[in-house]
Amino acid sequence: IWPAKENQATPKPQEQLTAADFRYTLIAILVVWIAFVFSPMSRHVLSGQPRPMTQVISTNLPFEATKHLRQAPPPGLVFAPVEWGDWFNYAGAGNWKLFASQASLPMIPPLAMADYQEASTGGEGWQGVLDRYRISSVVLSVKQQSDLVKLLKDSEDWSYTYEDEQAVVFHRSALVRQPEVANDE
Repeated sequence: IWPAKENQATPKPQEQLTAADFRYTLIAILVVWIAFVFSPMSRHVLSGQPRPMTQVISTNLPFEATKHLRQAPPPGLVFAPVEWGDWFNYAGAGNWKLFASQASLPMIPPLAMADYQEASTGGEGWQGVLDRYRISSVVLSVKQQSDLVKLLKDSEDWSYTYEDEQAVVFHRSALVRQPEVANDE
């Protein structure tokens, strides 16, 4: 359809590949393989062992508190930092009922979110919020929620069952107390 240009080069016939060309390809593949074998990623790929969970996800997650909660699953609704909610959903295999998580934020009504903020910061109505939503367990960040940690430690209604440098786990005292056994003596 279009007229050909007069100075256009005509395509040359395809050259035959030589043994030297094949050797260069093999050497290039060998160099890439050696680089992969000595890279840190190859250890996990070639050994078949996955990387430890602490290398895969954030170290700001409460791993030890999670182990504690797996041994004694929290009854009822759990109040925890929103940032940890998705981790607890994953680590608790979905069996824990959380007040809020990152995934549920778009679905939380504004009033409930305001209540979360009030309780999370240890505001005046924190106890009323925990009572209104019938929160039976609380997992708190020691650094980010220090005011509420202090308030719960001082409260007779709450007992803490686990504490480390990162997290504290509280349960309502009525749930923690063991029934007293009457002595027949």
